[in-house]
Amino acid sequence: MIEDKKVTKIIGTLNEIKSENKIKIIFASELGSRAWRMESADSDYDVRFVYKRPFKEYLKLNKPVDVIHFEQDNEDYVGFDIYKFMGLLNASNPSAIEWAISDIHYLNKPPKEMNKIINNYYNPLALFHHYKSMAKQNYLNYLKSRAIVSYKKYLYSMRGLLNSVYVKEYNKIPPIQFPETLEKLKNDKKIPVFIFEKLNEIIRIKKLGGEKEIIENIVKIDNYIEEKLKEKEEPSPIKKHSLMNEINIYLLKEILDK
Repeated sequence: MIEDKKVTKIIGTLNEIKSENKIKIIFASELGSRAWRMESADSDYDVRFVYKRPFKEYLKLNKPVDVIHFEQDNEDYVGFDIYKFMGLLNASNPSAIEWAISDIHYLNKPPKEMNKIINNYYNPLALFHHYKSMAKQNYLNYLKSRAIVSYKKYLYSMRGLLNSVYVKEYNKIPPIQFPETLEKLKNDKKIPVFIFEKLNEIIRIKKLGGEKEIIENIVKIDNYIEEKLKEKEEPSPIKKHSLMNEINIYLLKEILDK
């Protein structure tokens, strides 16, 4: 887990961002490799937060800024206005969902109403295609092209791919911790044992700092990725018609609550 001193520093920076921008942070969490439990010692801290402004700001013709981005040292802070964030949840955007289901919190936890919307109304089909697209982009841009063949690129491609497999097999949101996803898929015989073993080996290498080492293509994994990318099978969409209504009810409650 993250050291107490680092947590204190991050919370201090979030409070500065809150004060300088005159916003209220609804929740702030860790994303990226640390949340996925495959970080190395020098991995960045990817701090993500959702915020709201005073009610009157939303009544102006010139809408308030809906993204706040700040970097310092090895910390990357990205904040989305609540309206932008809920729009992403409406599209079952996996990154937005991961902000909310991350188990590493800095300021507050996501409201119960938000978690209810995510759990009850996410669209498995949209989630599946988002993750599969992430896998395809990483594979084609870095691994197949041999532009950057590294353990890190393999992990990022395979995480997207296996999260799409998880969604297809279980019609559920994949766990935020990637080793948990691997374990479940292996135990249920949804992935070959060699994939499970090789990815766990790569995670160990990454944690030891070898993530950016340029390596030869891992042919068996390349073949597996290509095979999975060609598959046409996909999960069934289960998006209920009342999603927008649920989001509007929550947004009004959040904005009007001072």
